[in-house]
Amino acid sequence: MSRAVVRVFESELAQVIGETDAHRSIETGGSLFGLWTDGGNLTVFLAIGPGPRAVRAATHFEQDPATHRAVEESLVERFGVQAVGLWHSHHHLGLTELSGGDLNRTLRFARRTGRTRFCDLLTYFGPSGRDRDGPVVVKPYLHLDAAAGRRAATGIVVLPGVSPVREALLADDPPFVGPLSVQGAGEHVRFELATSPDADGPPTRISARALAVLTGRGRAARDQPRLTENPEDAGRSDFAIADLTEYVTEHVQPALRTASAAVRCEIQPTADGMLLQLTLAARGEQHVLELGWAGGPVVVSHRFRAGPDVAPRELVTPAERAAGVEVASRVGHVLATLQPPVRRGR
Repeated sequence: MSRAVVRVFESELAQVIGETDAHRSIETGGSLFGLWTDGGNLTVFLAIGPGPRAVRAATHFEQDPATHRAVEESLVERFGVQAVGLWHSHHHLGLTELSGGDLNRTLRFARRTGRTRFCDLLTYFGPSGRDRDGPVVVKPYLHLDAAAGRRAATGIVVLPGVSPVREALLADDPPFVGPLSVQGAGEHVRFELATSPDADGPPTRISARALAVLTGRGRAARDQPRLTENPEDAGRSDFAIADLTEYVTEHVQPALRTASAAVRCEIQPTADGMLLQLTLAARGEQHVLELGWAGGPVVVSHRFRAGPDVAPRELVTPAERAAGVEVASRVGHVLATLQPPVRRGR
């Protein structure tokens, strides 16, 4: 596949670089607004900074949704320009690619809104002879089908001058202010432009809306009572799965190959979209495993119910959770307890 291109005006690149340089110890970011070409490339006409209620922390950034919506509504009405993505920094975290949380956020957005194309601009600091003095690196990511986790290798082309959208907004009387940031920010900051790799999703596609029920040799456990969320669950983002479809294909389906027709199986994303919930049921018993990623496929939670009127018990201890219970071994153990014993002839 040929490289995709993000075209961005100098004025907008300056905003991103300047905001990143001004916050070298916390994550920061903002929204991108522009237009897509028929070939799937993007032109960014406006890059804004964080809104007044944005969350900026050492390892986390969330744009102010009210500001994002208000700016998009104004730009669509005046210029026909829509929201096309987000930009954010990883400052000195040492992460030069999108994190699992970043990818999962884009995946959930695509499935919720039906917008398959999405752009992420990631910024971080390059190496330097002096600590915390490296150049700002800007790396673009174009998601061609964000719901399926498919990206194109992407580069940046800088368009000279000030974006006509920014020019028009600054010419307003009174001028449009808010999160436009400081005009000319980043002019004297050292920066580098990087290229991101592609990421094609696996050839086996699973429903983007519900990840599909795994039928295989089992049947969907739709008639089984659902377990409620564990209110003591914490740190779920630590186990976020970057690509749910690939996770199912590579790790869950192989673990279920030994399931007999007596075991009913269902898999779906959890309510927050970070983990996968695998339900295995037979003989009135139900096991609900929440699966995540910690450098490998792990069981984050395993709740067992011996019957419809019995309260569920959590079977993953804090020590096991910290160590990372491997998915295949835990699923194999559950299947061994649920499947009927093999009868041997005399």
